[in-house]
Parts: sequence; C-alpha cells; structure tokens
Amino acid sequence: MQNKLQFIAAFLMQEIAKQRKSLFLWLPIAMGAGIVTYFTSDVTIAWSGIAIAILTLGIAIWKSWHHYRAYGTVWGASFLILSVGLLFFVFGYASIQYRTDSLGTSILEKDSFVTIEATVEKLVALEGGKAKRVVLRGIQPIDDRDMSLQVTRVRLKTYHFKGDDWRIGDVVQVKAKLMAPSAPVIPGGFDFRVKAYYDGIGAVGFTTADAVLIGEGASKTDHVQSFRDRVRGVLYAIMDPRYAAIAQALLTGERDGITKKDTQNLRTSGLAHLLAISGLHVGLVAGCVFFFIRLLLVVVPYVALRYPVKKWAAGVAIAVAFFYMVLAGATVPTMRAFIMTSLVLLAVILDRSTLNMRLVALAAMIVMVTTPEAVMGPSFVLSFAAVSALIVFYQGVGRQWIVNANAYKPLWRPIYYVVGVIMTTLVATVSTAPFSIMFFNQFAVYSVLSNIFAMPLMAFVVMPFGLLSLMMMPVGFDAYIWPLVEWGIQNITIIAQSVSGYEGANLSMPSLSVIETVLICFGFVWLIVWCGVLRWIFVPIMVAILLFSQFDQKKYIIVSDDMKSIMIVDKSVNSVFLIGRINSYTKKQWIGSLGIDMDVDIKKYNVGDNINFSNGYCDDLMCNIDFNKQHLIIIHAPIALSKACEYADLVISRTPVHDTKQCPNVKIIDRFDVWRHGAVIITQPLDEFKIKYSKN
Repeated sequence: MQNKLQFIAAFLMQEIAKQRKSLFLWLPIAMGAGIVTYFTSDVTIAWSGIAIAILTLGIAIWKSWHHYRAYGTVWGASFLILSVGLLFFVFGYASIQYRTDSLGTSILEKDSFVTIEATVEKLVALEGGKAKRVVLRGIQPIDDRDMSLQVTRVRLKTYHFKGDDWRIGDVVQVKAKLMAPSAPVIPGGFDFRVKAYYDGIGAVGFTTADAVLIGEGASKTDHVQSFRDRVRGVLYAIMDPRYAAIAQALLTGERDGITKKDTQNLRTSGLAHLLAISGLHVGLVAGCVFFFIRLLLVVVPYVALRYPVKKWAAGVAIAVAFFYMVLAGATVPTMRAFIMTSLVLLAVILDRSTLNMRLVALAAMIVMVTTPEAVMGPSFVLSFAAVSALIVFYQGVGRQWIVNANAYKPLWRPIYYVVGVIMTTLVATVSTAPFSIMFFNQFAVYSVLSNIFAMPLMAFVVMPFGLLSLMMMPVGFDAYIWPLVEWGIQNITIIAQSVSGYEGANLSMPSLSVIETVLICFGFVWLIVWCGVLRWIFVPIMVAILLFSQFDQKKYIIVSDDMKSIMIVDKSVNSVFLIGRINSYTKKQWIGSLGIDMDVDIKKYNVGDNINFSNGYCDDLMCNIDFNKQHLIIIHAPIALSKACEYADLVISRTPVHDTKQCPNVKIIDRFDVWRHGAVIITQPLDEFKIKYSKN
C-alpha cells in the first residue's frame, strides 16, 4: 500500500512539474473568472474593497517571492502562484466594474412617444434597403412633455430614411416610439438590457413619421461609409440579390439582406460561422495578403536576397487586416480577431513562434481589459475555444502531419491537405460544440461534412477573390472578378441546403444548469491548459453532462412577463400547449431552452375554450394541470380564485390578486409578480415546485 501511495505521489509531482511552462496561461482564465463573478454575483464590491484586495495580494506576492527565493519550498511556490492567480482574478473583476461605471448608460424607464433632435451616428440597411437601422446620439427632446428623457443614444428601425438624403453626422428631427431594452423572455435567456447598456444604447424603437433634416454633418464625406455603400451597390448590380446579400455580409459585415431560408440552412448545416466576421475572415484576408505580397517580392531576386520580405509581407497584411476591420464596422468580434491576427503577424516580424498559446492568452487579456463584457458572449467563447483547441492539436498530434506534408513528394501533399482540413474541422467542431449547445441550444450534427466541402471554397475562392475585387474597384476591373465570388457563394449555399435537408441534421439540446456550465467550462480549460495525461480527466464528465441532458423528461410551465402568454410543456410525451400568443423570437427562446425541436406541434388555447391535453384540461375559467402529485391551476379571472385555492398547490393568476387571505396556504403568482420579477419558469424536480424568475 505504501509503495502505491509513493508511486501516486511521484506521478502527481511529475504532472505538476510539467505545468511550469503553462502557468502564464492561467492568468487570462483568472481574469475571466473575475469578470464572470461580477455578472453572476448579487453583491458588488466597492472600489475601496478592491484596492485593499490588490494591496494585500501585492504584499503576499512580494513575501512569498522572497520566501521562495530563500528556501525554494513547494509551499512557497504554491502560495506565490495562488496569490498571482487571485490578483488577476481581482484585475478581471476591477476591469468590468470600471467599464460599467465609466459607461454610465442611462436606460429608458417607461415606453413613450417622443419628438427628438439628434445626430445620426450609424446607418445600416435592412430588408434589402427598404428600411434602415439608425443609431442616434446627442438626444434632445423637442416637446416640453419629453424633457424628463435622460437617454443619450437610441437605436431605431425606420422606413422614413429613404435614399441617401441623410448620412452619418447629420442632425435630424424625428418622431418615434421609444421602448426600454427588453429583459430576458425566459430565466437564463439572452438579456438585451445588458448588451444595450454596454453598447451605450438607452432605448430602442421605431420612427412614426418622416424625419426632418436640420443640418448636414461634417462627416457627409465619410469615405468608409461611402465605400461600403458603393460595395453594396456593385454587389447587387452584378450578382443575384440572394448571393449579393451573403457577399455583403462577408465583406462589410451587414447581414440583414440574407434570406431567412439561407440563414436557417447555414445554421442547420453548421456553416453559420461563415456569416459572422471573426477570426476566420480576418485571418483569411491577412493570410491571402501575406502570401501574395511575399510571393511578389520573392520573384525579384535582388529584393528577396537583401531584404526581409517575409516581415514586409506581414506588415502589409496587418495594414490590410486593419482596413478590413474598419470596413466591417469595427465591431467587437472583428476588433478581437484583428488583435489576434496582428499578434500572430507581429510574431513573424519579431521572429517568434506563431503557433503559441501565449499569443492566445495575451490576446484574451487585451480583450478583457478593453471590452471585458465580451467574455459573457458567444463570439468570444467560441472563437477562443476553437483557436486554443487547434493550437494544442497542432502542437501535439498535428505537428507530425505538418512535418510529413513538407517531407513527402508534392503528389502526396494534396492527401495531407485533405486530411488536414478534415481534422481541423473536426477539432474546431468538437471544441466549440459544448459552447454552441450552451449558447444556442443546438448542435449541427453534420457540420464536419459541410465544412469539409465549404471551407475550401471560402478559403480559396470567396475571400481571396472578394478581396481582390475590392482592390480592383478603383480601376474598374472588379466586374470581371465578382462572378467568381458569386460562384463560390452559390456552391456554399447549395452545400448548406443539401446538408440541412438530411434527417436529424440539427439536434436540439436543453439549457444547461449552472453547475453543468461550470463543469464544462472548467473541464475545457483544464483540457487546453494542463500538460500531461491528467488533461483528459474531465472529458468523461463533459460528455456525460451533454448526453444525460437529452434524457430530460420533466414538465415545465413558462409565463411571459406580461402574463399574456403561458406555455405548458410535458417532455415525457413531447407535448407543448400554449395559452395566448407569442412572437417568433419568444418561441425560439422558450422552445430552444427546453431542447425541443422548433417544428413541434404547438396546441393553442383561447380563453373560453374547453380542451384537454396530456396532463390537464382547460375551461372558460381556469386550466388545471397535474404536476406528478401536485396541482397547478391557471385562472383567467379573479372569480375563479376561491375555487382554485380549494385543491391547488400553486396558482397562476393572469390578473392581479389584491387579497390573498382566501388562499393562506397556497403559493400565488399573479400579474404583479411577473411585472416586478420578469418572466418565470416553473418545474418540479422533487416534491415541490421550483420557481425561477428572469430578473434578479
């Protein structure tokens, strides 16, 4: 027994010793944990507490460092590592708290019709140019009744900005209905209020009359916007509108013209990532420029033998990637992709290794300092998960393939390329699958197959020739190149349509619990960062969580925040029953969070109908639902309350309940409850109802 313990102890010490080179990689993880803690905690730490924590940890690091240098003990090293990790945890928490405090976005409290004067900050075409999304800043109320309006930036959808009469920088007067950014329609769902706050948007809405131009702005000659509009005009003039919309999304980041059918096909086939400009697009643009610039310089022997053409090509690639980022709107995902790509090219200039996890860690920390709220979004998580997994793979098993591909004769290289594409797609798909399920409740089963055929078209046809077309636009030669781009996009849509038509192409998955989410995130981080055989220890747990989530057979009740819509779900018999009406977005959120297929047959009930369903019935006054051994009753009018309280364990009243004395032992959720606390979901995991609201 003692020998076994000694063997285990020696093995663990060897594993720990291997982590010396990967300690730096834990720093962005600690920062990310601090940011996540800020968003998930109900308590905000004061700046004085943060300052005390930083000072205390600084002293602890200084003491432990001197102790380790003097004695070299394991405990000293462990305490030093722990102190540094906690310090970066505090840095992460402080970065998001500073970002939150510095923005100070004023959010509209009550919906209202207003007349305002403001400056046009952003214009995005919608519905093929029929409408526009307008961001206005410097809001000034015109009507005395609106003087209490405190918001400074709003986002409006309008059909009243027509043609090119108004541009960015113009001062306009508009009549609009303003609404507060919406709360989550289901607990744990997407919270547009948070996104709007960090985007600086205090209200959303739509215009109700034609806008009046008050004054032309200085940015009437905004060259970037003018070039973006020119690209859009050329695309729709040369290409089929269906493919022009996708080309516009790839080159300028404006995706509103893409048809719903194409969007759904791309999502179901696992190709939706092609539409969102990210590291893939910026990397392809920079890679194409780097390759061709270096090729042009190498063919000139005098230049190639005397100057660092590789570094020159990397510098030009950074400049072009920056232009592409600006053309695409300089959104947070494109800025993050540009930072990552620039760091890789900078490593080329400085003669450093480009296949390095430290670059990924550095890029992550830069993002966490500049836009820490991005940590909570799918773009940040998916992009860094894919890049990290690919680097770890090609530093290990994949490195031998690269060596073999370079060593074998040219005839064998296409085989290694095909295998490389397959394995790259497989690694990226597997590494992002848990997070795709976490954010979107969907998994594209045949995404590997679709990416194998679509990615070569994207990498060697669409993006290179699209970039070349943009460069040729000033001299008018782009008209001869755009058809190649259209051909590539057309074939990508054919692949997406074919794959999405396969049976079971899209797998719906229910939302994960907090514990399941933490285990999957930590398991993935451990897999990426840990060096040694213990890196695989959490993989079985991650797989088990994803598999067992498919066996959810519970019953659910979802209530909207206005009590107008109530959905009753019995997953044991795949039954969905709806009281009231819901829009497509709410339906997607409700159905998706429970892991139910979007095409499920939803039975609808209107007040006054008599209807039976799998676990209950409805009449003109109430709906009686059997939750295992408990009874839940939904009442439509106050007159039914006393009768419901006789045998109900939980009552949902669609109208306000002013007197609860007649139901002293029954839990009641009424119209006021959802007005205060938001949408609610009710489950019964054990013997009692579990009630969760969307607002804290």
